[in-house]
Amino acid sequence: MSAASSLSETQVFLTVGVVALVGEALGPCQASRIEEELGQVRLEMFFSFCRIMVHVMILAVPVSMAECWRNPSFFSGSWVVATTLLYIVYNLVSFGKCPLTVARLNFFCILLNGIIAAAIASSGFANREDHMGCFGMGVASQLLLSLLFPPSWTMLVASVIYSMAFVFSTAMAHGPLALNRWFLLQQICQFGVSIAIPAFVNWTLEARISAAFKSKDADALSFGFRQVLRGICDGDLLLDSNFEICGNATCLQRLLGSNEAFAGRLFHDLIDGADARKKFHKFVASSDIPTREACYDGGEAAPHCLRVPLKAPSGRIVKVDVFHVSLPGLYGEESHHLLSMKEDPDSMVPLEATPTGTGADRLLKSLIGPPSSNPSSATSSENGVESYEELAEMTLLLNASTELVDIEEAHLRFRRQKHDDDVRMGSLDWHSMDPWLRNYAASAAQKVDTQVKKHFSISFGGFAEVLHAHTLKRHPSLQVDTDLVAPAFVCKSLPVNLPSSLHAASVEEDLSPPNELLGLSDDDAQ
Repeated sequence: MSAASSLSETQVFLTVGVVALVGEALGPCQASRIEEELGQVRLEMFFSFCRIMVHVMILAVPVSMAECWRNPSFFSGSWVVATTLLYIVYNLVSFGKCPLTVARLNFFCILLNGIIAAAIASSGFANREDHMGCFGMGVASQLLLSLLFPPSWTMLVASVIYSMAFVFSTAMAHGPLALNRWFLLQQICQFGVSIAIPAFVNWTLEARISAAFKSKDADALSFGFRQVLRGICDGDLLLDSNFEICGNATCLQRLLGSNEAFAGRLFHDLIDGADARKKFHKFVASSDIPTREACYDGGEAAPHCLRVPLKAPSGRIVKVDVFHVSLPGLYGEESHHLLSMKEDPDSMVPLEATPTGTGADRLLKSLIGPPSSNPSSATSSENGVESYEELAEMTLLLNASTELVDIEEAHLRFRRQKHDDDVRMGSLDWHSMDPWLRNYAASAAQKVDTQVKKHFSISFGGFAEVLHAHTLKRHPSLQVDTDLVAPAFVCKSLPVNLPSSLHAASVEEDLSPPNELLGLSDDDAQ
C-alpha cells in the first residue's frame, strides 16, 4: 500500500476541488463588486474633501466680502456669491445635512465645476494684479476636483469650459496679446492633465480595490481549505522558505503527544533519521510549478505525498503521510509550504493490554465498582452490562502530554431502555436452535410413548388382577372379566400420570441433548 492510499480518492479530489475554487472566485461578479466599492471610495474621498474645504471657505468668504466692501464691482460681488455657495455646499455635506450617494456625486460634480468656472470667468473684470491670484486659485480648484470625480463626459465638458473661462478672463484682463503661444501651450497641458488625472486615479483605485478583494478571497479560501484539511487529515502546517513552522502547531502536539510549542522550530528537526530528512527535502523540491498551476486551473492533479517518520520528545516514532503544496510569493517571501498530515494507521502504537480488558471495560468497571463475592454478584454484573448498553454519551477529558493519552475526567450520560423480557439471545442464534429443538421434542415424545406401551405390555397382567380384586371388594355383586378389562384399560388409561420411577427408568437416559450442541467432548460430558 502506497503512502497516498491513506486518503481515499474522494478525499483527494475534494481537497483539489477546494484549491480549484481560487481560480473561479474572481468571476463575472468581480467587476460589479469593484465598481460598487469604487463608488464608496469616491464618496469617502469627497466627504473628506468637504470637511477640509469648509474650513478654507470660512477664511475665503470674509476676505471676498471685505474686498467687495472696499472695492464694489461685478468681480468682487461674483466672488462673494461663489465663495458663499461653496461654503454652503461643503457645510451641508460635511455635517450630513445632504446625504451622499453615488447618483448625487455627479450632481455635485456639475455644481462645483460650474461655480468655479463662473468665478474664473468673472475674474476677467478684475485688474491685472487681482487676476493673477484668481487665475492661480482657479487652476488649483480644477485639479482638486479632477482628483475627486471619476472620468466621464461631465469631466470632459468641464475641462473644455475651464479652458474657455481661462481664455476669456485672460483676454479681458490682459488683452488679446496675452493669448500667445506660451499661454496656449499652458492651456493645452492643463486640459490634458485635467483629463489624465481622473483616469489615472480611477485606474489606481480599481487596481488597489481588486487586489484587496483578491486578498480577502484568498484568505477566505485559505481558511476554508485548511478547515477541510482538518476534517480530512490529522492536521496542517505552514512552513516558510527556511522550513520553519509558522503560526499554530497544535496538530503536532496532538500527533506527537506533547505540550511543547513547536512554532518557530525547523520541521526537518522533527524528522527521525538523516535519510528521511534527505527524502523530505527532495520531495519538497520535486513539487514543480506546472502541477500547482494545474490545480489552480481546476485540474485533477493531486498534491504530492510522502511518508515521514516524526520523532516525539518522548522518543516515540510517529509515521505520517505528508501532502505538500507550494505557495510562492506568500507574505512577500520567496516561497511558503503548506503541509497536510495524516497519521499512518498501521504504525499506531497500540495501548498496553491488561487482564482487565479494553479501556472502555476498565472505565466501566471503575464506575460500577469491583465485582462482589456474595451471591448477588451475578445480578450486579448483569446490571453493569445493562448500564453499558444504555450508555448514550461519553465525554472524556484527555491528557495529550502523556504517552497513552490518559483520561483525566469522564462524564457519562445514560438513556434507559425497557426490555420486554430477560432472554438474551440473538436472532441468528435462535434460527440455528429452533430446528434442533423441534426435532428433539418430537424424538423425546416418541420415545416416551414407546416406553409407556412397553411397560404396560409387560406389567399389565399383575396390575389387572389387583384392580379386579379391588373392584370386587367394593362391589361384591359385580362380575368383571379381566380379558375384557385389559384392552379397555389400556386404551383409556394412557393419558394418566405415570409413576416417577417410570420416568426415571425409561425416559431420562434418552432425553439429554447431544454433546455437539453444547460444544463438549465425550470426556468432558462424562
